[in-house]
Amino acid sequence: MKFDSIRTRLSVIAVIFIMGTSITMGCVGIWLTHKYVKQRFHENYVVLSQYLARNAELGVLLKSPDMLRNLTATMMQQEGILKVQILDDDGNVITESRQGPQTDEKIYDSAVSIRTPVIQIQPDSVDMAIYGLDLNSGVIGHVELFYTATGLVALTRQLSVYFMVLSIFLSLVSIIWYWYIARSITAPLISLVAISRQVSRGDLDVRASGGDFLETRVLARGFNEMLDAVKDHRIKREKMHIEMAKQKSLAEIGKFSMMVAHELKNPISIIKGSMDIFKKKGLDQTTKQSMILFIEEEIVRLNRLVDDFLLFSKPKKPLFSNVSMAYFLGDVVERFRFTVPEKEIKLCLHDNGDTCMEIDRMLMERALLNILSNAVDHCNGDAPIEVHGRKTSGGYEIAVKDRGPGVAQDLMEEIFNPFYTTRAKGTGLGLAIVRDIVTVHNATVLVENRPEGGASFEINLVTQSMPSFLR
Repeated sequence: MKFDSIRTRLSVIAVIFIMGTSITMGCVGIWLTHKYVKQRFHENYVVLSQYLARNAELGVLLKSPDMLRNLTATMMQQEGILKVQILDDDGNVITESRQGPQTDEKIYDSAVSIRTPVIQIQPDSVDMAIYGLDLNSGVIGHVELFYTATGLVALTRQLSVYFMVLSIFLSLVSIIWYWYIARSITAPLISLVAISRQVSRGDLDVRASGGDFLETRVLARGFNEMLDAVKDHRIKREKMHIEMAKQKSLAEIGKFSMMVAHELKNPISIIKGSMDIFKKKGLDQTTKQSMILFIEEEIVRLNRLVDDFLLFSKPKKPLFSNVSMAYFLGDVVERFRFTVPEKEIKLCLHDNGDTCMEIDRMLMERALLNILSNAVDHCNGDAPIEVHGRKTSGGYEIAVKDRGPGVAQDLMEEIFNPFYTTRAKGTGLGLAIVRDIVTVHNATVLVENRPEGGASFEINLVTQSMPSFLR
């Protein structure tokens, strides 16, 4: 349970508030009950003491222990009373009754005492003078009653337990009711979150219910309307993308067809012209050899055009294998030297070990040969072409460097687009094929101009460069 959710924070606040309120009310109830019970408990003994004082008037006047002993003995029958004394006006004990003769005197230290005066009531018809009594005195003695609060303590403790149990019970009931109400409120919101996650995964057919509350139903209705709008928008967008893709495909097919027709027309025209010359009578041997050479060159050109078109229009599925890069680069350079013996091709390896990479040997060889052919076409005179290979922290880097005119800054990206070429007999697919081959290797190809003149094409292979969908 995370504390950053609204439900969790409200639940914690509610539990603290409910528990705090219940405990506070319980403590206040215990205090008020204890105070009330103590007061009523004390008042009860005060009434008993006053009752004894009223009935002890004659016995105190006569200072007769026998008359007062029955009163104190009756009083001792009340629960909680420890001792009862009746004193005269001089403070002398006339009579005394206690719970037992063996009662420890220390118990009276914690006992509560009530001292009530015995007041003489003026008689209306009885002449008390014959007894030799002073009829003018008001207070003629005192009744002192000692009682213990043990019963009160037990009662208040029992009431405290009742209050605490009641407080805990009410707290639990309140928490359960709050949890139920909070759950009924947050359940629609949690459902909306779950539906949002399904929508984020692409499922636009789910719908929110909204629950039992008007606000959540309104929210769910708005959410469902949004999903309907998004779904309709997606359908329209997919239709638009399909239509755009068709238009783009048709445009590419048209452009491709025009390019194929244009590129095939020139070699065919040259071959047809050469054949027409062959038909002429009296043709010398030198002319015949020239025509045969023209036909062979154009047939090779047609073959190369067809290969480029097929590779670009339907790329070969790569077959990855673990290849030694030093051996691979050496083999490619040696093969290319035979095709351009007039050019100096330098191979420079900058790694000490024999680095191996997961590549498609045939496709990567085709990419390097295309870059080397492009360098030969743009290289001036007998300037050498350098092929560098070096191990990097993330993989392997292959660089082909020439001494040509370089690449204009605004054409750095355009030269890799299909059909872009600056040569009269070029197809514009060589570097586009290079980029496609490098892409299926999950690598990158970059071009930059060299400070000393010329261009540098760099292929950066990464370790485990094989794309995950081809493994």
